Amino acid sequence: MTHRGLEGVLLRGCTLGGRCYGYRNVPAEGGGVKLVIHPEEAAMVRRIFELLANGLSLKSIAAELNRAKVSPPRPRITSKHASWCPTAIREMLRRELYVGRVIRNRSRFTKVPGTNRRWRGHARRANGG
Repeated sequence: MTHRGLEGVLLRGCTLGGRCYGYRNVPAEGGGVKLVIHPEEAAMVRRIFELLANGLSLKSIAAELNRAKVSPPRPRITSKHASWCPTAIREMLRRELYVGRVIRNRSRFTKVPGTNRRWRGHARRANGG
């Protein structure tokens, strides 16, 4: 899909990305997929942000969620027992969608003149922020 087509999808209120913990992908009228808040998972997202605000480390947050037997976003295939890991929590805390920012064109590549290399630029925010 071209950049213009992707922008049209975004302007219709549909998502351009994949899954996100705390949300469900729901088919939208006229095609595309919209994000709808999943109440139980959204409560866990808020709890993770609160635990961090209270000074807990990523490792401590993961241990707390595992003690409470909270189901992680994507359980490991090789493990019998699904568990949270600090890196999953770190990536969740970095995700701008949780603060209301939609990111598109995260990577913008520009060719370097005279070479066959590409240069990676910065992301643009869809909501102008």
